[in-house]
Amino acid sequence: MKSITYACALVCLLTAALSAQNDKTAEKTSYGMKAGTVMGSAGFGGMHFSGSSGLHPAIVGGADIGIHKYMAVFVDGGYSHAGNSASACVYGYCLSAGVSDHFYSVGGGFEVVGTNRSRFVPYGRIGAAYASIAEHARVGGNLVAGHYNTTGSAPAVLAGGGLRTYISRHIGIDAKVTMLRTVGNYGGGTAIAPTVGVFFQTK
Repeated sequence: MKSITYACALVCLLTAALSAQNDKTAEKTSYGMKAGTVMGSAGFGGMHFSGSSGLHPAIVGGADIGIHKYMAVFVDGGYSHAGNSASACVYGYCLSAGVSDHFYSVGGGFEVVGTNRSRFVPYGRIGAAYASIAEHARVGGNLVAGHYNTTGSAPAVLAGGGLRTYISRHIGIDAKVTMLRTVGNYGGGTAIAPTVGVFFQTK
């Protein structure tokens, strides 16, 4: 009877050990987030502003910290530049004008991550941001010349998502779309930025 009891105990121990090993193997073969994962990313692309046409050059960067395999917190920042210029001459009188806009944003929030066993991991984001734009206008000509500067800032709602493609367990390509919608007294503007870049993570 004792031998049967010892055998059953041994089988139970082996089963538990194999189960734990399988859990570790499954965890090792998954791509995405884990509790305590720290990730940094940087990318470039374009940004479209409401009231303007086309995409303007943009760079983005940020960091993520995993709080669960399917959840993380993030901080994000971006910069974009837009410029327009024109000139004309009439009867020997010439005038040129140029406008340069510099857009900055910084924000953060929560991220839902589709951690799985493939190398393709989708994610979605929601949060809040602070957006600022600095505009520099220049006017020059035979009769008038000058420089004018204006700035404006507003809080914004941040949303977006993307797809991370893992090259290895710690490095990959991040393609995402970020949208900002300013709110408040100076709100009402929208900025949408499709970007692609790289990311690095600790585990």
